[in-house]
Amino acid sequence: VYEQLHVPHAIHLQPKWLVAQHEEATGVLPDEAGLQALIEKLNISPNHHVVVYDDEGGAWAGRLIWNLHCLGFTRTSLINGGIHAWLGAGLPTTAEVEELPRVDNLIQIDLSHAAQFRVNYEELRKQVEQESV
Repeated sequence: VYEQLHVPHAIHLQPKWLVAQHEEATGVLPDEAGLQALIEKLNISPNHHVVVYDDEGGAWAGRLIWNLHCLGFTRTSLINGGIHAWLGAGLPTTAEVEELPRVDNLIQIDLSHAAQFRVNYEELRKQVEQESV
């Protein structure tokens, strides 16, 4: 879809950038190297505001927001309804892929924020057993 049309200035991001590649578990947050590669691909600084969308109902867009929040970057918004709502509103699209200038001060990888946005299995199991979640 991105090659045919997208929101102007959008950066195409495949789902593989958003999850670690584990055989025994899907959906795991990438390690520091994977997150660094994601930030470099997105080319974003702490001063940016990232607006995300997808063409599959919002799950991948939400996943990108979650990844960024785990790094402490919360200047994010989601296009409600994704590209389909954008098109339905008659807003502009393009097929052009822009070459954007590199950002000097990329977001720093800081996983100290991740604990407030994720839970491990044992912790969740305990909360369920105690009926506290």
